[in-house]
Amino acid sequence: ISTAVTAMRSSSVGSRSGVPRERQGIVLESVSGIKSEMETFKATRMVLDHKTGKITPGFGEKSGGRIVRIAQQPFAQGGLRNVYRMKEIIVGSIRNLVGKESRHEIPDVERLRFHTDTSNCQAKACKYAKKFNAEVKKSVNLEENINIHRISVLRAEVYRLNDASCKRGFRYLAVEEELKGKYEKWNSNNGFVREAKEDDSDDNKMQCQVAQAFSHFSYEKSGGEEMVVDIQGSNYVYTDPQLHTTLKMLGRADRGVPGFNDFFRTHKCNFICKGLGLEARTKAKDDSSLHS
Repeated sequence: ISTAVTAMRSSSVGSRSGVPRERQGIVLESVSGIKSEMETFKATRMVLDHKTGKITPGFGEKSGGRIVRIAQQPFAQGGLRNVYRMKEIIVGSIRNLVGKESRHEIPDVERLRFHTDTSNCQAKACKYAKKFNAEVKKSVNLEENINIHRISVLRAEVYRLNDASCKRGFRYLAVEEELKGKYEKWNSNNGFVREAKEDDSDDNKMQCQVAQAFSHFSYEKSGGEEMVVDIQGSNYVYTDPQLHTTLKMLGRADRGVPGFNDFFRTHKCNFICKGLGLEARTKAKDDSSLHS
């Protein structure tokens, strides 16, 4: 996650180049050093219907039946999203959350499609995480490595906030539980791989190896069709994963076969990759320009 100030772009930036224009007036709390005030909104929890591919209010959900508070400025920023402090007010308690929305101006018809891609990435990453945990557990070659921790992927829900300042009176955010512990980014969608450092703790070194092996595993398990990347989070709990797919089906950050190749150019197989029998590669199985 970047901690740089988001530049205030002129309205012409992106409109001629085809690059989405960034939201204006954004200054990260980590840069200003000031926690911005929080605003209160009525909200509705939305869920993805995997059969129809649409995001709609959850079963029994009352429109505007939730009360949330969200910071006016994000505390962090990724390649596609701004990340805000957020709280849900529940009778007798408060849920500490984070709310994530596109850092770019998105046409009205694409606002929910952006969150649909995110939800699909998370669902697929969860599937591969379960398979990875199962394979590690049953691997004869890894049975003595009892320190390989189970991994999990946070599943975001989409909250629709009643906000008169937004198009059609609604603002949409992907909402997750607040992560505890030190936040680490282990790899990205452009080939960055965080290698274990000499001064890392033993657990940090293990977290690093687990994350890289998980990306490699997802590729092999999918038959070379998909790869989970952008592995980041805290204590083996991952958030905001991205998938590369051969057909580039999962949003702007899905880079397809070039994304596979960028990972394999920097990835070094570790004892988990070898223990799971993953093939050492320097490029994807199919480096055809048909997928590039």
